[in-house]
Amino acid sequence: MKILEAIDEYGSCIAVNEDYGLMVTVNGSYFNVWVNRGEDDWENTEAFAMGDDMTFSKEKFVKIVERGEDILEDVIKGDEEDEEDED
Repeated sequence: MKILEAIDEYGSCIAVNEDYGLMVTVNGSYFNVWVNRGEDDWENTEAFAMGDDMTFSKEKFVKIVERGEDILEDVIKGDEEDEEDED
């Protein structure tokens, strides 16, 4: 799926890591983790429920972005740990 299609269907991109080809989108209910498989071919690999305390409002937006960045960091950290285990 092209990045613009992913954002159109699954919500705004709130966190991205170009080195790992990862992004997190958010809609009204879920955070979605995407992996770029090459040449703008994005795959939705995981979804996390936002929870009751995460609703779209101006007061909560910063918390939503921070949670998206935390999810992205956890995915990267897990990938790095997997690589260390393989060595």
